[in-house]
Amino acid sequence: IEDGTAAGARTFQSTTDSFRVQVPEGWVIQDLNNTGSVLLEETRQGYGILARLCTEDQQQQQQPGVATASTNASGSISDNTPSCDPSENDVIHIVRYPDLDTRLLANNVTFDDNMTTDNILSYHLQKLQEVGYRSMRIVNSSDTTINVANPQTNETIATVPAKLVEMTYSTNFAPNEIRTGYFISTATNATTPNPGTTKGYSVFYEGNSTNTNTTATTAAEITTATAAASGSLLLTPVPPAVGQVFDSFELLAAPEVVAQEEAQTAEIAEGGDFNDGDDNAVVEEDDNGDDDGGNGGDDDGGNGGD
Repeated sequence: IEDGTAAGARTFQSTTDSFRVQVPEGWVIQDLNNTGSVLLEETRQGYGILARLCTEDQQQQQQPGVATASTNASGSISDNTPSCDPSENDVIHIVRYPDLDTRLLANNVTFDDNMTTDNILSYHLQKLQEVGYRSMRIVNSSDTTINVANPQTNETIATVPAKLVEMTYSTNFAPNEIRTGYFISTATNATTPNPGTTKGYSVFYEGNSTNTNTTATTAAEITTATAAASGSLLLTPVPPAVGQVFDSFELLAAPEVVAQEEAQTAEIAEGGDFNDGDDNAVVEEDDNGDDDGGNGGDDDGGNGGD
C-alpha cells in the first residue's frame, strides 16, 4: 500500500490476488488470507473474498484501538491490519470466482467461447443466492471494461469486458430489509493463480437499506433492466469514496502473462511476426470498442469517473 494519485488516497496492490485498488481517505482495507487451506475452500465453494474495504469509524467500532492499514520500513503491510464487519452497511467486498471454464457448465449457466459478461453476471447472482441473498432485482446495468496491468511497470497491457450493475435485494438474515447494492463483474484468464484458467472477479458495494415487506424470489424471477452509461462509471450517485474504489479497480497480470507480452512486444519491435505456437492467448483482446485502454469504456482516455 502506498500513496495514491487522488488526494488523501492510498493505492493497495496484491500481486498474490492479482488486483489493485485505491483506498479512499477515511477508509481502510482488510486483506484476507487466500492461501493454503483457504484457497482450497475457495475452490470447493466456488468463490473467495479477497479483501474488504470499510470506513475507519466502522473498523474502530468493531475493533477499538486497531490502527488503519499502514506500511513498515520494508513497504509491506504492518501487523495491525484492520478488520471490516461484513454484516454492516457501507462495506465493499472484492470477490474471486475460480475456474469458470468448468463451473459455468456445472451450474447450468449458458456460455459461449467468449465467456460473455452476461454469463459472469448470472453466475455472480447465483452465488449470492447460495449465501443467503434473496429478492434480487437488477434495476440498472451497463457495459464497461477493466484494465489488466503489468504490476512492475503499471502499464495497461489489456482490457477485459465488465458489467456494472445496480441492484436491490434482501437477505435471509434480514428479510424485511431492502438494500441497494452496486457491483462490477468481470473475468480473465491472465491472473494468478493458474494463469490460463478463467477466473471471475466482482467488486460489490452494500449500501443503504430500508424496511419493507418482501417475498422470496427464485433465480428465474430475477428481473433486469438495462440503462446506458453516461459520464461516470457508476449508474446512479453513490458516496464519492465508493466511486473512487470502483473507478480505480484494476487486475494485475501474472508473471507468465507479462513475460509473454514482453516477448511479443520485442518480436514485433524487431520486425518479426510473433507466434509462440499457442493458439489460446492468455490475455483477452479488448472487444468493447475502447481504443484507449481506459477503465470506463469511453474514448476520451478517462478512467470512467466524472
